[in-house]
Amino acid sequence: MKKIICTTIAICFLLPAYFGCKAVAKAALKYWTKKQVKEWRSKCNERLSNNKLIKNASQFCDCAIDKISEKYHNYDDAKNIQALQIIDEARECIGNKE
Repeated sequence: MKKIICTTIAICFLLPAYFGCKAVAKAALKYWTKKQVKEWRSKCNERLSNNKLIKNASQFCDCAIDKISEKYHNYDDAKNIQALQIIDEARECIGNKE
């Protein structure tokens, strides 16, 4: 009985997390490869991790990647934009789930 309860609890927590992650960067994947999405998110986190406007760089970048990719279909253009430009173009992501 304990095993069934533990399994049920684990499934309840893991399934939403798994499917929630799939939703991140959905728009970005229309224009960029998975490798490019991963690289952009990593660089975004590096650039914004110490920014005082952004409380949680990871959550902000997860939101911002779709906004940026919609504007910059060409990954080479998107990967060179500066941190303040990312914040400006994805300002509705500030405060998202933070």
